[in-house]
Amino acid sequence: MEEKFNQVLIIGGSRAQLSALGEEMRKRGLGEPVRAKKKDALSLSGDNARRVYVLGAALNSRQTIDLLDELRQRPCHAPVVVLRDEGERAFLIECFKHGAVEVLSGPVTAPDWSTRLGCWLSPRRTARSARSN
Repeated sequence: MEEKFNQVLIIGGSRAQLSALGEEMRKRGLGEPVRAKKKDALSLSGDNARRVYVLGAALNSRQTIDLLDELRQRPCHAPVVVLRDEGERAFLIECFKHGAVEVLSGPVTAPDWSTRLGCWLSPRRTARSARSN
């Protein structure tokens, strides 16, 4: 059975990206994304929480590769998705070589993100759906 995760942690994403993604994820019952700084993300990486890490477009190429390497060295084994407004093919390939499970590049809309991240996430149960079951 494929493991599902229950939280999205965004590193290097803008407030606008977080707001738009949060709205789409709530519509789909996928919870609320959390924005974190690199040091906070690394400190959380060993806590056994089931989360997806998203490296946002605000990180430059070197920061992205370095963070991929640092996360890969941690015991978290969480999927890491890289978001890029635009990307050179060589850089996108490097992301995969350094442990990214998915790279979303080009003009990616919040519904696109939500759909792709939804593949990794378990839908959240709302109070209404919990009562009806």
